[in-house]
Amino acid sequence: MRDRKKGVKSVILSAMFLLLLIVVTYYLLFKRFDIKEILAIIGDADMLYIAIGFAMIFIYLACYCFFTKTLLASRGYFIGIYRGFVYAAADFYFSAVTPSATGGQPFVIYYMNKDGVPVSEGFLSTFLHTTVYKIVLLTLNLFSVVIFWNVWSDSGWAFIALWFLGLVITLGIILLTLLSVLKRDAVFRFGNAIIKFLGNFNIIKDTVKVSEKFAETVDDYQLAAKELKGKRKLLFKLFVIVFIQRLAYFSVAFIIYCSLGNTGYGYFYFLAIQAFIALAIDSLPLPGGMGANELAIIMMYKATFGPERAAGAMLLIRFVNYYFGLILSSAVTISYHIYKSFKSKKVVK
Repeated sequence: MRDRKKGVKSVILSAMFLLLLIVVTYYLLFKRFDIKEILAIIGDADMLYIAIGFAMIFIYLACYCFFTKTLLASRGYFIGIYRGFVYAAADFYFSAVTPSATGGQPFVIYYMNKDGVPVSEGFLSTFLHTTVYKIVLLTLNLFSVVIFWNVWSDSGWAFIALWFLGLVITLGIILLTLLSVLKRDAVFRFGNAIIKFLGNFNIIKDTVKVSEKFAETVDDYQLAAKELKGKRKLLFKLFVIVFIQRLAYFSVAFIIYCSLGNTGYGYFYFLAIQAFIALAIDSLPLPGGMGANELAIIMMYKATFGPERAAGAMLLIRFVNYYFGLILSSAVTISYHIYKSFKSKKVVK
């Protein structure tokens, strides 16, 4: 109960920080660009394409739902589409309002457990989704760098530095998963050496607590990976679901490009840029990548749209793939939370 209250308090503080970031980000944005021109650009957008963009967010959430249903069914736990969609909404909502999307997994596991799914199975589901997502993101980036080398190399040293940071973190998560199964003791010793090193510089205050948490994480990864060992067909199916999920989300930028009546750049050009941005920004400790995402979109699409039109396109892209998703997922999550609270009180009576 105490951990739950602490988690809720953390989400509330993150949401307040997010609100502050939104205000600062758009204040600086509107100070830099001509507001009237940006609004005129947005007003010219074809609403049919915007509706298609909204549909991509539904597909994104639906893919998370089917990923969860498929994995849990293989483990003997059957959930309906409604509950699967609630888990998808909870993941989107809490990931969107917490730094580095760290809030999604704990709350999804909590809701699953309230529905009778063991914590271990909830962890396996969220852990595997995160791992597969990282693999998909890495795959898209590696292909995109090869095909759109000039776009990547011309993005500027600051963006490239963030991209490499994201690459290192992504590779680290994937390698930690693999090594936790193959070389658990070696991973544990290496991790403790890093924790001790950081502790010597007071970067980590409580090295004992962090070391214990790291050991628990490694053990969880090892157990989860062993549970899935040899299930190639299932893993391939889950990979395809996540791949479609990411394509739907990354497609929003191209749809917005089309909504503004533009032609000349193909779908894969936008897919590559969105993959670059995701890898560079996702690991930053900012709720929803707020501020960094907006800046990255304007910077990466400046040559495509022009400065003012890039700002207008950014607002449309973020409205569809972030704010619309946040509004939708928050409505679903809060409604479900109220329903469960009301139901539990009714049972007590």
